[in-house]
Amino acid sequence: MKKRHTSQDIADLLGISRGTVYRALNNKGRINEETKKKVLSTAEELGYRPNRLARTLVMQKDIRIAAILPTIPEYFFGKIEDGVKEAEKGLKDYGVSVAYYHTGAVNDALVQIEIFEKVKKEKCDGILIVPANPALLKPHVDAAVAMGIPVLALNNDVPGSKRLCFVGENSTQSGRVAAELMGKFLEKQGKVAILSGFSQASGLRDRADGFMDVMKQDYPQIDLIGTYEYSEDTQEAYQITKRLIKDYPDLTGIFLTTTTGLESSGKAILDSGKQGIVKVIGFDINDKIEELMQQDVIYATIYQDPRAQGLYSLRILSRYISDGKNPAEEHMYTRLGVLLKEKPDMDGYLLYKY
Repeated sequence: MKKRHTSQDIADLLGISRGTVYRALNNKGRINEETKKKVLSTAEELGYRPNRLARTLVMQKDIRIAAILPTIPEYFFGKIEDGVKEAEKGLKDYGVSVAYYHTGAVNDALVQIEIFEKVKKEKCDGILIVPANPALLKPHVDAAVAMGIPVLALNNDVPGSKRLCFVGENSTQSGRVAAELMGKFLEKQGKVAILSGFSQASGLRDRADGFMDVMKQDYPQIDLIGTYEYSEDTQEAYQITKRLIKDYPDLTGIFLTTTTGLESSGKAILDSGKQGIVKVIGFDINDKIEELMQQDVIYATIYQDPRAQGLYSLRILSRYISDGKNPAEEHMYTRLGVLLKEKPDMDGYLLYKY
């Protein structure tokens, strides 16, 4: 009896995933035109005839996603992973499984690219990633998409790439919100420094740009003394803050673009006896940050709901792989929350409804 060829046979011959074969045969979703032609040609050569029941079962099983996530700080990126795992649990009956790959700090670009290339060769059906350095990662993302592996960026974007979409906060808007808060806390006058985690991240640049735009437009009497990069190094954030306090005795505010340096900067303010004088605004929450809020060091944080980012990222990517459904928007923004001293707790509150 002549063997009936399957979509897996085509995938094996071409060295691509079954999800890619499915999209080519059914003209669904985004797929490289050359890859699509190869799939159709191979299917014709093999005399492939789709078994609709088998195809449905196949597409409901064995959707393999690689999630490449940082681990530091754990209290933030751990929540993103919790969200991915929550979505994975709900999609288990549809055959979705996730392999988790970890870097250390969020700016560990070279290790991240090594992992990315590894999972790309393992013929996964899709990749979720928190990009460390968008400029360095872009050609790798585009190459994966050309192979038929969709890539979704979460928390930080890869502008200009062929990634499926971005899921996360509107970084420019969060910077603008922080500026409005700072302007009100300082009563429209004072000296403010910006501490940036690392300049390679497009989202962090957008936060700083949004902050500066509002400051210049609405609070011209507040002096922006400069932007200082601490490279996601907590000790560096501490030392920069101490130096700023020494060099600018009349410093009244600090805006940090990432959560990593927030505790250290706050500790430097406490150690310098400047609590209640130098007002800090940053991102996210943990027990130590909450304590610094109660001590009148950190006056507000912007909460971006990391759990929701992970949850909706996997749902969106899995739906695209399974039935070719494109995201509703290129940028799927989670809603922002502002945490103040009175209620610094957002656990369990989903800010973005999918």
